[in-house]
Amino acid sequence: MLSETEKDRITKIGDVSIHTHKDGFYDITPNGNNKYITLTKLIGECKYTAFGNDLNDHLVLDNAEVSVFVGNRDAYQSANYYITIDYIPTIIDFLESKKPLRSNYPNANN
Repeated sequence: MLSETEKDRITKIGDVSIHTHKDGFYDITPNGNNKYITLTKLIGECKYTAFGNDLNDHLVLDNAEVSVFVGNRDAYQSANYYITIDYIPTIIDFLESKKPLRSNYPNANN
């Protein structure tokens, strides 16, 4: 676990935010950046399916065509599906059965 002193030192070194997970792990992210911004830089305006389990996933889930939250509805209210971690392979199979095989990515189908 990071102490408050260590967290303060990290945020003073760089322009970052620290998100503490319930399980004691941390996400250290540059301010002004997040999973959604990074994903849109990679795929542009393509539709996507997102899986998430924590506060740092909300923006990428909010903008997904299909959002799957791994956890309880009380932690995030806007997902299309709610699952437990052991159900991930089942939901992937289900989602793949509902979509055409064609990819959204340019040149991926060649």
